Amino acid sequence: MKGWLDTHKEKISRDSKKLFEEAILCYSIKAIRASLLFSYLGLLTIIKERIISAKEPEGLKEKRWENIIKELNDEDKWEKRVFGELINSSTPIFNISDSVREQIKYWKDRRNDCAHYKENEINLHHVEIFWSFIRSNLSKITIEGGKSSLLKKFAIHFDDTKTPSNADYTHLIKEIDTAIEISESDSFFQELLDILRKSFWYDYKKESYLFSQILSTIENIQIKSRLKIFIKSRNNKYDLKLIPFNTQLTNELDYSPQDIRQIWTTRLHVSDINGSTKYMVYYALLVNDLIPVNQLKEAMSIFYNTFDQNRFNNLVQDAQIKRVLANKQFLDVIYEEMFQDELFPISSKGYKDINSKADLIQLFLEYNELDTVIVGELVKLYQSNTNPQWLTDNLIHLFQTKPEIQSRFESICQSEGLRYPEILNNSF
Repeated sequence: MKGWLDTHKEKISRDSKKLFEEAILCYSIKAIRASLLFSYLGLLTIIKERIISAKEPEGLKEKRWENIIKELNDEDKWEKRVFGELINSSTPIFNISDSVREQIKYWKDRRNDCAHYKENEINLHHVEIFWSFIRSNLSKITIEGGKSSLLKKFAIHFDDTKTPSNADYTHLIKEIDTAIEISESDSFFQELLDILRKSFWYDYKKESYLFSQILSTIENIQIKSRLKIFIKSRNNKYDLKLIPFNTQLTNELDYSPQDIRQIWTTRLHVSDINGSTKYMVYYALLVNDLIPVNQLKEAMSIFYNTFDQNRFNNLVQDAQIKRVLANKQFLDVIYEEMFQDELFPISSKGYKDINSKADLIQLFLEYNELDTVIVGELVKLYQSNTNPQWLTDNLIHLFQTKPEIQSRFESICQSEGLRYPEILNNSF
């Protein structure tokens, strides 16, 4: 309990903190009834202070709020009034579950056992369970209700007129475990997303980071499971738009093998998934070893066939991503399609077909050892009337940044009696 008290010291008043410190001291010397009594008074003091500092809820009968505040300031009446409002489910000021209300009634009875020294046994176990109840439920007991209160905190945090844009919000994420009921988790995540959208306007990077932080921070397995379902089922592509900004999500979202296969066979290839999203999701699947080895060549073949640079979906240029994409199976696919195809090799393709795969051809030449077949086909291509300008630009850039590849290309030309394409000597 001391650790919890230390982490919440900014949120707990001096009076309530003193009561909990007395409870901990009594617990340490095994004054169990005193410890439970001080803990109960500490909890009710926090709730009293929350009511006094809150705005009057809408819909209360005339003067009821005034009477509540009046009695809370009366030393002889405040405890009874706080308890009465906590268990009031007919005209409540607290939006808490019936389960929490029943537990509050139980602990009021245990408080009476301590205060009046009744025959019911009170031991260390009772104190520890009560402290656990406080830690688990205190954030839910607000005038607005735990969910509404937490959403307001998020709204304030993500409003950069009220909170600096780089401010940490881990403390808010940690409140989700205790502030949200399982039954309201779906609506909570939707409302949280609405808050983000008002602040970020479809900034998937920030959404991805936030949801990943929630998944890695909260401990409630059921809420975590509901968030995974929310992300995956919100629409047919929301999860795919989050993954590029945090590739670890492919592990955190608990995809089945069937889910993974459907991603790379179908879901990534709809018209409104852009190229950069597609390439980054492929990268995430590959770097996390989620595509089975016996399906890898099939996956990379689909990647190749759906890659169309004519739509300005250029391959990402990050070196690490390119190294992962340039796996042996993918290099084999490019070789077979562009250089080993006896009927339709690269030298016989039109410039549109070649330009549509220009970045892939560059990737292949950068990560695959040059041989006489590859060099021979490229020489024949430039001896024809075909003018694949995008490929030419890519090759010039590759040779400038990787001169050892150009040297190998020239060496093969010399040994095979081939004429090195002069156009590749041009500079930008």
